[in-house]
Amino acid sequence: MTLGLIATSSMGLDSLDIERETLYVPTRWGDVLTQRMRVDGDDIYLVRRGSIRHPLEPGLINTRAICAMFAQLDVRTVLSTCVVGSLRRDLQEGTIVSLQQFIDFTSHRPRTIFADDGFRFTDMSEPYCPQVQASLQKAAIEIDVDLETAICYVGVDGPRYETAAEVRIYSLLGGDVVGHTGVAEAIYLRELGICHGALGLVANLAAGLNADSIDNEVIGAFRQEHGEHLEQVALKAIGLLTDIGGDECQCAGAPGALQSPPWIDAR
Repeated sequence: MTLGLIATSSMGLDSLDIERETLYVPTRWGDVLTQRMRVDGDDIYLVRRGSIRHPLEPGLINTRAICAMFAQLDVRTVLSTCVVGSLRRDLQEGTIVSLQQFIDFTSHRPRTIFADDGFRFTDMSEPYCPQVQASLQKAAIEIDVDLETAICYVGVDGPRYETAAEVRIYSLLGGDVVGHTGVAEAIYLRELGICHGALGLVANLAAGLNADSIDNEVIGAFRQEHGEHLEQVALKAIGLLTDIGGDECQCAGAPGALQSPPWIDAR
């Protein structure tokens, strides 16, 4: 089986003592740098959002190209990892979370992976694959790592952090965590019919939830120091994701029928 892994910059994956082949994959949205790894007979394509340009402003990440690459390589399951801020005081720094829903507050990203040659009315009732979520939960149990499930992610543009007033609004709307990169890849992968799950590390309490200001240097140091459990769950889950799919999974049918614009038929 072929899997995809979108890794945070803090995930070194040094525990994987395997050969890696670096590839540049061209897509309609641009070239993508990826590493192909062979683990227990399965191909895993590893991508870092900012690639060699890290750190890169979240809005400049070529998420459409990354997701298009997975589709071209016939990747059927993708696991994303991310670093998030907590909108709840009980979700403290260091907590590992599995995303179930999102609220999209982004406004400066491409809204869809589709272009002018057609689109699909995609069902987003369950934006993250339930089977991937179940595999993440099973992986966390097997390695005795606490995992908060049924988490709602609030996606914002960044790169600035949120105001205390925004944090209160997001929390009132049912958000649990907030981040800059997760929504676009969830939308595009769903539109492509690819099973997708997301695993997050809480690196800070959002604005207004404590007396400290938000300092990106502090957050970066925290995720480097405390990202071990995130990586452990992700790597354990990879071995469980090979069974994803089948009749019980609805992800492949989520995009719906292709809607061709009139000028396509008129050619």
